[in-house]
Amino acid sequence: MIDSKLHVLIIPAWMPKANDEAAGTFILQQAIALQRTGRVDVGWIFLDSDEVPRDKKELLKQQGIRLLVRKVSYIPKVSGMLIRRWCGRYYELYQQYVARHGIPDLIHAHSYVAGFAAAYISEQTGLPFVLTEHSTNFLNNSIRRLQAASVRTTLDQAAWIIAVGGELAKALEHWTTHEIDQIPNPIDPDIFYHDPAIQKANDFTLVAVGSLIPRKRMHLILEAMHLLPDEQIRFICIGNGPERKRLEKLSRKYGLQGRVTWHRFLPSREIARVLRQSHLLVSTSERETFGIVVAEAMMCGTPVLCTASGGPEEFVTPGCGRVVPVTAPVAEIAATIKEMITNYGQYQPEVNAAQTAAQFSQDKVMQRIIDGYQHVLTTAP
Repeated sequence: MIDSKLHVLIIPAWMPKANDEAAGTFILQQAIALQRTGRVDVGWIFLDSDEVPRDKKELLKQQGIRLLVRKVSYIPKVSGMLIRRWCGRYYELYQQYVARHGIPDLIHAHSYVAGFAAAYISEQTGLPFVLTEHSTNFLNNSIRRLQAASVRTTLDQAAWIIAVGGELAKALEHWTTHEIDQIPNPIDPDIFYHDPAIQKANDFTLVAVGSLIPRKRMHLILEAMHLLPDEQIRFICIGNGPERKRLEKLSRKYGLQGRVTWHRFLPSREIARVLRQSHLLVSTSERETFGIVVAEAMMCGTPVLCTASGGPEEFVTPGCGRVVPVTAPVAEIAATIKEMITNYGQYQPEVNAAQTAAQFSQDKVMQRIIDGYQHVLTTAP
């Protein structure tokens, strides 16, 4: 160990990139939270065919995280042979990391593709590795057929498997005989918190945060607004992605363009500010493994309306919001928004924020993870 601390090497499946600045931000936040505990020296290696924005690399370095990121030619991970070729590249990067920063105590991979590389490095070195799974592919039953054997082998080799949500944990049970622990993504209470002095916007304001991709189904929010012409509703959409032009076109079709504000990407502190000033966070996603945006809104004391997409329904209670079925028609979503506007005074932001922080604040989540690391190291063969 280095300086009597655990030396943990993180391998993420995603990092932010120019066309998707939100990709993997929850993994960055967890790495920073680990480093800030003072009990872990965090390393980070990452290979991708896209360039990682300089500001994201600098953010990690400023936190004292030992970073080694390389841009490489794309290798499709669609067969065992190609996966091992890609893993060989990662092993080379691992060796460069060790030459600079020493041998880590263990590896923590985030999602199964990064797990392929962690398992390969573990085979070569004997280091144990931990896997945290975030991917909706397990919920959607959309793991590629040619990756299935590698997924099973990776999960079976992991010393500890974490799922960020209960539905995801159940889905993973079909892929391995190992027990699956459930630990949520951590949320920074210094960023996401309730401030009673904040004034809400004059018009009832909906907010949604996330990549603009089909799975998020943001069009349902616009369609619900169209069904509520008598309500003074505004909508703030924070995110970017291939659905952006379609959504803008839809807002024009419904005559909503003057009531919709679009933000391509905002830093966490700005997102938190918007959440505090808005009346209702809406998540109409088809699938979520956790639903971190929903939890962040609740920590800000903002009520939520979400679909039972696999994650949020585990922690959203009637006192802090409403959950509707994933199959709910847009008329039901609109009716729920109207009901929440009518009964808005029933929500208690201070209580809801405190209860959510008790579940998801960084200190509590980091303690569970570090305890798990210690268990892995004391029980490893």
